[in-house]
Amino acid sequence: GLRYNRGNILTQDKHGLNLMAEMRVSKINPEIYAQTGYDFSYSPRINISRDLSDKFSLSSHLRWTAYDKFNMEDSKRPNSERRIGLSPRYSFSDKFSASIGMTYFHTWYPATASQRNHEKITFVPSLDYSFNNNLSIGMYWDSTPIASSDKEVLAKDFGQKASWGFTLIATVF
Repeated sequence: GLRYNRGNILTQDKHGLNLMAEMRVSKINPEIYAQTGYDFSYSPRINISRDLSDKFSLSSHLRWTAYDKFNMEDSKRPNSERRIGLSPRYSFSDKFSASIGMTYFHTWYPATASQRNHEKITFVPSLDYSFNNNLSIGMYWDSTPIASSDKEVLAKDFGQKASWGFTLIATVF
């Protein structure tokens, strides 16, 4: 895919918060193409963050993703997804931190789908360790406690469909 990223649009020292924007255009992987028939996606994103103290920070992301086909005659309207996220982070030291990512998703399906709109809230706590400015690792638990499709206050499969994962982030350039 193609990605254009513009950082430091606003900085906390000059404007009171940090702002960065990104635009992504991606080719859909073959598994998703086989299920949906969509060829590509495009996604503008905005990330906002602020350090509230030397130990506590807050970040938020806004994202809109649309899925489409190269053959527009086959496509009535692209599916789209909107996300709004909030992630508080607490740093225990310069190297070790914990965060809780909470994201609201709204997915729109074309008129031909049996369910036109779907909403969910994800909850992703994580622990991260930074070896230096160029290398960090993390562990997270990804879950969906609330989903509109099941008409329950808490998702029936809240703990069952959750997953554990690990991250490795390395700066190469």
